[in-house]
Amino acid sequence: MSMHIMDDPDNAPDSDTDQPQCAYRSVLVRYETVPDRRTFYPACGSTGRVLGEWIAADDDAVLMLDECR
Repeated sequence: MSMHIMDDPDNAPDSDTDQPQCAYRSVLVRYETVPDRRTFYPACGSTGRVLGEWIAADDDAVLMLDECR
């Protein structure tokens, strides 16, 4: 198992509100025998927010923003 932390916060203002966005960071965990998993969590905020607002998925299901542009 290996882990890669992707630290790519984007604090550009939200186009609808003109307020700064809180970007998400991700951690990729690579496994040898099962699909790799990526967990996203808020880059800013309290520990409670980070623990309460994370989501994980198989890495194959994740599209990076640069890939979609």
